[in-house]
Amino acid sequence: MATLSNAMKSFRTAAVIGAGALMACAVPATFANAQQTATTLQAGQCLPMADMNAALRAEGQRTMIIGNRSAVQERDAAGNPTRVTESVETITSNPDGSIGYNLAGNRPREEASTTVCVRAKLTNVRLYDARLSSIPREAYLGGTFNEVVDRNAALGTRPMVLADTVFSNDNGGTRLGRPIVLFGNMDVRGGSLMTFTANREPAELALMVDTDYTPAAMERLNGTRTVAMLSPSIGGGSQ
Repeated sequence: MATLSNAMKSFRTAAVIGAGALMACAVPATFANAQQTATTLQAGQCLPMADMNAALRAEGQRTMIIGNRSAVQERDAAGNPTRVTESVETITSNPDGSIGYNLAGNRPREEASTTVCVRAKLTNVRLYDARLSSIPREAYLGGTFNEVVDRNAALGTRPMVLADTVFSNDNGGTRLGRPIVLFGNMDVRGGSLMTFTANREPAELALMVDTDYTPAAMERLNGTRTVAMLSPSIGGGSQ
């Protein structure tokens, strides 16, 4: 598998691997219905952006990472991309990292999305500083995934976020899914959201461009806090 820095040079010639059951899409639901059926947002749930932001504020969520997911939609006969779309992708977290979300909007980050979907519900959300040369041991998930961590690190691409996915059971309980790691290269503002397969081989869930830590994330990384609370809006507003 290509490392992120190589991917950022040639992402328009490579398709993003689908997330499958890890991050499924769902029929949009109203915020009122969401409040009646669960105390937190659920994987696959879609809401109008205003309702999603209200739900995030109610949970004390802050956007930690924001970028644009880049996806090839059409290719020519030779396999070269002819149409590439970008849409906002974020990682959020509550203050202690016990609950977070991987969210996706239907517009690029420079515009205000009208609909936002939960690609994955997260727990044990850990934020790392990709500007530093050190690599957190938790990012080594085993198998050939470890090789990708080392190759990326050699090119200045390091973990930004590590989290576990959470799913609801039919009996009302929850279960943990596979972990996700968001790698980032701050020089090119590129990101790669990854997990692993059943045999611990790396699998790319999304290739991201224009990827940044938000001010809220920088507060955490720097151990500081500003007086003003920042909006959790995932697109077209303050972060």
